[in-house]
Amino acid sequence: MFPDAICLIGAPEAGDGLVMEYFDSRGVRRTYGVSLDDGVLRYWRDAAGFDQRFSATLGRDAFEGLAQVAETPGDWRDDLRVTYRRRD
Repeated sequence: MFPDAICLIGAPEAGDGLVMEYFDSRGVRRTYGVSLDDGVLRYWRDAAGFDQRFSATLGRDAFEGLAQVAETPGDWRDDLRVTYRRRD
C-alpha cells in the first residue's frame, strides 16, 4: 500500500533549476532535483544507500514513467512503473 503523499515543484532556495519537495504520511521528507527537457520529465535524488531516479516521456493525454532505485551506487533496479492518463 502506498502512503498518502504530496510533492511540490519549484525553484530552489539557492542556485538554478528546479527541485521537488516530497512529503508523505509516514513522515518521510525528501528533496529531488527535477528537469523537463524535450518532453521528458526527470527527477533524481542521490542519498547514501538509496539513490533514486524517475523518467517519463510526457504525452498529450497520458504518460508512462519508470522509477528506479540503487542501494549500491550504479546498481539500478526497477522499482515502480506508473501510467498517468488524462480524465475528461
